[in-house]
Amino acid sequence: MKLAYPILIAQLIQNLMGFADTVMAGRVSATDMAAVAVASSVWLPLILAISGLIMALASIISQLSGANQFDNIAKASYQTAWIAVFFSIIIIILYYIATPLLIDSIAMEPELKQLMFDYLGYIVWGGPGYCLYLVLRNYSEGLSFSRPTMIISILGLLINIPANYIFIYGEFGMPALGGAGCGLATAIVYWVMFVGMLAYAYYSKHLKQAPLFTQFYWPQWSEIKVILGLGTPSHFRYYLKSAFLLLLL
Repeated sequence: MKLAYPILIAQLIQNLMGFADTVMAGRVSATDMAAVAVASSVWLPLILAISGLIMALASIISQLSGANQFDNIAKASYQTAWIAVFFSIIIIILYYIATPLLIDSIAMEPELKQLMFDYLGYIVWGGPGYCLYLVLRNYSEGLSFSRPTMIISILGLLINIPANYIFIYGEFGMPALGGAGCGLATAIVYWVMFVGMLAYAYYSKHLKQAPLFTQFYWPQWSEIKVILGLGTPSHFRYYLKSAFLLLLL
């Protein structure tokens, strides 16, 4: 329970972020609310598909920690980070390739469709930050420290709500983006969460037994192949959900 409750709270808070986006966009118009809802239903399965691959890191680190092989933990974390960066960049590239091909073929009201694609265009740039945050989260949880996940998720929610307000309504000189502003706000929150988790990993005394920053590791295919083998079942489950939702659109 000590390990599980911070993770449970973190998951609930992430759902609250989506809830806040929908409610705040709904105060602009029903079209904005619908755009956020549809765009989120596309984005979340895609990013969760990558998180399925990253989730393998926690079990790998737990095994290495149990075997007192702390020197190998940083290597496994770096290889997972390379996977995270690669696939999150692929999503950005696919967005810019697919948007011109799909935007005219999707049967939606023009305003709704434009807001949806604008939302996705903003949030994809937060993908690398979120995926790297997940790497550090699994690194910490694999070493049995799950409370930072909860704390940083709370921080993310506290930033998400005012950021939504700023970009939805165009406060402090920012453009009024409507529901699409939720995508920009979420992208910023993703990077803030990554920086927060990075600071914790760097300064925490609890994680000094398996330091991440004493040596840099370039991609190593043999290590990456093991991680992909462990993470692919979870990835495939989320991938099927992503494909199904895209077909519905």
